[in-house]
Amino acid sequence: GLASISSPSFTSFFTLLLNPRMLRACERTLAMAAHPLRLAIVGDVHDDWNAIQDAKALQFLEPDLVLFTGDFGEENVELVRDISNLDFPKAVILGNHDAWWSTYKLIHFLLTSLPDSGLKLQLTRLGKAHVGYSRLDFAKLKLSVVGGRPFSSGGQSLSAPRLCKRRYAVRNLKESAEKITAAALQAPPEHSLVFLAHNGPAGLGSQSHDICGKDWIQEGGDHGDSDLETAIAAVKQKGLKVPLVVFGHMHQSLQLGPILERTMVVFSDRTVYLNAAVVPRVRNKMTPQTGSLHRNNLLDGVGRFGKEVESKHDTEHSGTSLAGALHRLDWGIGITERHFVLVDFDDGEVKKIKEVWVAIGDGACTDEQKILYSSDSVPASS
Repeated sequence: GLASISSPSFTSFFTLLLNPRMLRACERTLAMAAHPLRLAIVGDVHDDWNAIQDAKALQFLEPDLVLFTGDFGEENVELVRDISNLDFPKAVILGNHDAWWSTYKLIHFLLTSLPDSGLKLQLTRLGKAHVGYSRLDFAKLKLSVVGGRPFSSGGQSLSAPRLCKRRYAVRNLKESAEKITAAALQAPPEHSLVFLAHNGPAGLGSQSHDICGKDWIQEGGDHGDSDLETAIAAVKQKGLKVPLVVFGHMHQSLQLGPILERTMVVFSDRTVYLNAAVVPRVRNKMTPQTGSLHRNNLLDGVGRFGKEVESKHDTEHSGTSLAGALHRLDWGIGITERHFVLVDFDDGEVKKIKEVWVAIGDGACTDEQKILYSSDSVPASS
């Protein structure tokens, strides 16, 4: 009996019980093992955000981390403020619309020199949560989010070159790729890497319905970012795994072609590429007694008939556009559905991806789900 008390295993266990910090660390490890990591992805917002309803939706989904692909609005500072106030761990990349006014040549230097310019205020509000050309480490989750090039509008050129040069000292796509790569290589070795960009990488197809394909010309084309493609390849060459790359920009609904929706998930070289840009991301739902007409169907019809209609999330931000008028229509039920994509992680790998519409009604949340990806259906040789 006395011999067993002095054994190393008993001593280690006794030390653990006397050390609250070690005990809490053990509890966190066991909790993560029992509950796979869940990410909630918010695709391009385009003014479709309600601080109260979207917070309720996220509380219902219970994610460990929320990722935003940008394009909140045309430098919509108030909306970005709401995002920054969310009581969830989060990472954000700003898109081309978030620097909409700051990229115009004639007013660029004026706007970027003002302390209260829209772009500066957004970046100040977000702080470290904005991961453009940087990295955010989540130690408790053992995960690092690596940011791609901010303000990207896709294609084979450096979007917003003046902003990239002035704010990040990036003058070309080569320097851009190097900056993204450097951020990734400095991540803690035990962390899983997730790349977050506004636009996806090049090399994932050139047809209009491909995940980053050009859908505004009949012949299509690859509209991905070559610097992001180069950075991901460089990281993999160093022996690091990249289980997930998240982005938006290229909307799910296509402008041309017989295929109406683009591919949203691609699995290639042991990496899952996810395009979460479903626009508009909010739709109004009618009761069974009055039909099943959704607001986003109306907007899609108007957009195809005329020019693209940009939706707004409430009276304050909607202005006088047709989309804003549709937002203010009272369908008589007050139920909205809000779009998210859920990614389930386990043991550093993507296990499942689900597209979710969360309905916000009289204090109740229900969700409509569609499986976009499951590791069980991927061949072992992939």
